[in-house]
Amino acid sequence: CLLGKSKMPHGKALALKNNSTSGKCWASTDYQETDIEGLTNCTTVKLTYEDFDGYHNCKVLQSLDYFSETNFPVVYYGLNYDVTVGSNTTGWYLPTAGEWFDIVENLGKYSLEEYKDITSVAYIQINNVEDTIADAINAAMAYSGSDNYTAISTTSNNWFATSTEKGYNWRGHVYFKGSESYFNIHGSAKYLALGVIRSALAF
Repeated sequence: CLLGKSKMPHGKALALKNNSTSGKCWASTDYQETDIEGLTNCTTVKLTYEDFDGYHNCKVLQSLDYFSETNFPVVYYGLNYDVTVGSNTTGWYLPTAGEWFDIVENLGKYSLEEYKDITSVAYIQINNVEDTIADAINAAMAYSGSDNYTAISTTSNNWFATSTEKGYNWRGHVYFKGSESYFNIHGSAKYLALGVIRSALAF
């Protein structure tokens, strides 16, 4: 469970497996420069940290007349993780970069407290920690009692898409770079097919 800034009464949970095996773009080229009303432009680390409601972000995008698998692939796949959950949950959605702060702190057992108020830059990179964080998240997934989970590699590179918008043509992603042992919360152009999908839910 991801306990932290949830607006829900209990907590959050991270899916055990990815919902895609290849990178997906945040928006198609038709909508790559569309500033989505209702989403925060997370232009600083502080704003990224405070963007913690992926369910809201996904529902804003899903409500668009032009929402589809083609136009907003990462959110579409985030909402359509093929594992049945109870009616007392939000259902699956694509978490924000801010919710990945919680994932790293609560499952990865690594404090990001010193980075949460940064307003001078839009991203963070922390060196020599990727294997530590990844090992802890993998251990938490193993502790769930299932051996059917997608581990975060400590030797290769792992991009995770988020529902965070960082600008009219920019989106947030999370990067575990196992080959160089660093972790970052960064951004990239919306049209780039970067990041696999790891859904979450609130309950």
